[in-house]
Amino acid sequence: MQNKSFKRAFILNLSMRYITVLALTILAISCDRPECTDHNPIFERNDPKSEEYKAELVRQLLHRKPKSIDYSINCYDEIDNIPYLVVDIISKNLCAKGYLNIKNAGRMEWFKKVRGNAYHGAGLAGLKYHIDSSGGNYNFIFDDVDWIMD
Repeated sequence: MQNKSFKRAFILNLSMRYITVLALTILAISCDRPECTDHNPIFERNDPKSEEYKAELVRQLLHRKPKSIDYSINCYDEIDNIPYLVVDIISKNLCAKGYLNIKNAGRMEWFKKVRGNAYHGAGLAGLKYHIDSSGGNYNFIFDDVDWIMD
């Protein structure tokens, strides 16, 4: 009887080790971000909040299929009492940052409340935004996101 208990405990211990190694491997792979290379002089010389940077970002985004662009959360920022979701924008030969106005984004209330803490690096699946250029500037406005992949 004791021999069966020992075998069960041994098998359970081995199974738990196997599951732990598998889980850690999956976690390490899932945290791997796409490689980001970009030598765009406009992005290198300008601040992501500048109009020149934003105009170049719009040009770059228009030349890509939406499905070929990955977005992840970089941080929270606030400029003139307006909250922004700062995102890393990654595609082939594109590494940029975008400032999305989330002032009226009800879906992002918790993100605003915690000021982005614990969200750095989280992927944004199905990110939807529009670009308001009515004032002669490019302003990225958050519309929605399907889910945040933490």
